[in-house]
Amino acid sequence: MAEESIEKEARSRRIILKPLKKEIIGFVALTLGLTFLFNFIMWINYEVIADRIELLGLALQFQMLIPAFSAIILNLFIFKTKPFSRKSKILFYYFIVLTGLYALTFALWLINPIDITSIQLGSIENLGLTVLMGLISLVTTFFTFGWIGLVFFWNLKSDSRKELKADKLSFGKPVYYLLFSLVFLGYFLLSTILNWGFNLGSPPAEPVELGTLLLGLAAIWYGPIISLPQLFGEEYGWRIFFQSRLAKQYGRIKGVLIVGLVWGLWHAPLVAGAGWTFPGYPVLGVILFTISTVLLSIPLGLAVFKSKSVWLPAFVHGVINLSANFLALNFYIPTDPVYSFGIGVYGLLVLGVIALVFLRSKEWKERED
Repeated sequence: MAEESIEKEARSRRIILKPLKKEIIGFVALTLGLTFLFNFIMWINYEVIADRIELLGLALQFQMLIPAFSAIILNLFIFKTKPFSRKSKILFYYFIVLTGLYALTFALWLINPIDITSIQLGSIENLGLTVLMGLISLVTTFFTFGWIGLVFFWNLKSDSRKELKADKLSFGKPVYYLLFSLVFLGYFLLSTILNWGFNLGSPPAEPVELGTLLLGLAAIWYGPIISLPQLFGEEYGWRIFFQSRLAKQYGRIKGVLIVGLVWGLWHAPLVAGAGWTFPGYPVLGVILFTISTVLLSIPLGLAVFKSKSVWLPAFVHGVINLSANFLALNFYIPTDPVYSFGIGVYGLLVLGVIALVFLRSKEWKERED
């Protein structure tokens, strides 16, 4: 009887896990397919994009939206394996529209790559297209802040917050935001000190004013809120859709490590082709970046397990990006991004120790719901 019970449980588990493989493969195929197609468009228009910093920034913002866009499309229209609350669906549909607006804005800027600061209305060509670009950009900005406002408004109302909680769209405990953020702010502060101590770079050419420093420090905390759609774009796709299914299929630790590996390879075209993060190191840069995403997936994955929310890893992701840039640009700039602390080889050793500490949490022993 015991053996029959075990066999029945194993058969039941196989039936449950079988659809997960389709969802995992579907997400990877759609996300990587859309991203690499977009990277190809960037590559064939490289000269135009490289000459316009605002166009490059817009391209990076749009790419960050793709994982959540893929996950939402699969959730709502393809697999339909989970019923979502009304408010969650509104946020999802709103996000799809927002992603479309970013794509349209990028396309228009690519077609008509003007320098806004040098516009002279009396002699400007393609005035109609330029006006349309301005209107679409304005609408995109309006929709972006509208989506952020809706997220906060519903999370501040107890009845709406309960409705969002089941879909991992409520904020969770505020203390986690502070603790996780301080860990990474401390990590990059330590990295800056070590780069200075081992003479691995140089300070800024000109001293930074106090007001600029205070504004930059404040931006580490409010910046993730302004960039919430982009951070949600990555974290909902990778951490909520992909990670939760991998954790059910392979267990939490192995699932999180797989997320980190695919997440790193997702960035490969930017790192290798555009010299992003590791300029001058196309192959080694991809390897190091992928190692960093695997290591970062451990605390970010744990953030989801503890908070049951997408917003904690999204916020921490933003703090990580902003802390690294703020401290490097304003205090000590590494000479070589590979052979330095922070994002370089030496920093990954320290980050590995931090990841091991996070792995000691009891959350890793629990099974995914």
